[in-house]
Amino acid sequence: NGFVPIAETFDVNVFPNPSAAAFRVQVNTASQELIKARILDLQGRVLQQFNVLPGQAVQLGTSLKSGQYILETTQGNIIKSTRMVKL
Repeated sequence: NGFVPIAETFDVNVFPNPSAAAFRVQVNTASQELIKARILDLQGRVLQQFNVLPGQAVQLGTSLKSGQYILETTQGNIIKSTRMVKL
């Protein structure tokens, strides 16, 4: 029928990754709805929770020990998981 659905824009940028110090996180999205974010360890334990505004750059991870973590970002019914590596 020629109908092409418009994909929701929901891009999570974590940089630098891996990092020896802190990470910067920026979420680019078409919606202006608040974004909920959580840092989890690989066992699924929540280490940190915070809110992010669309387009806002947030620094995090300075208190994390060396290892791998999951950054889970949620906006409405969209959930994205991003792996972060702390050196």
